[in-house]
Formats: sequence, structure tokens, C-alpha cells
Amino acid sequence: MNEKNMISIQVNGEFIQVNESTSLAQLVSRQALNAKGIALVINAEVVPRSRWQHTVCQDQDKVEFFSAVAGG
Repeated sequence: MNEKNMISIQVNGEFIQVNESTSLAQLVSRQALNAKGIALVINAEVVPRSRWQHTVCQDQDKVEFFSAVAGG
């Protein structure tokens, strides 16, 4: 991968490098997360699962994954 095509994003507080064309769906896969049962927030905005495939990460984005927890 060419370094000039890489961007820096923050995922759950940790900076990582990804390709500039990385979608949120690809990021979930890269992080080895089970897409079912998680919510994704980018720059303080919840992103519906239906938009993950079409939303591309931007340099300096702040991405957070939250796991749904059932209980009472």
C-alpha cells in the first residue's frame, strides 16, 4: 500500500492508519468485530448500519464502537 494513500483515524481512543478509501463496513471487518450487536459512532454521530458500506473514513475521524448489552 502506498503511504500517501493512508489516513489516520482514531478508533476507540487509539490512532490507526487505514487506506483513504476504507468504508466503515471494512473497518468493522478489519477490527474483527461481529457487526451484529454493535453501534458505530463517527465524530459523535451515530451511523446506521445501512450506511456503513457507503460511508468512507476521512482523515482524523474519531470512530467508536459500542457493544449492545442485554440485561435487566
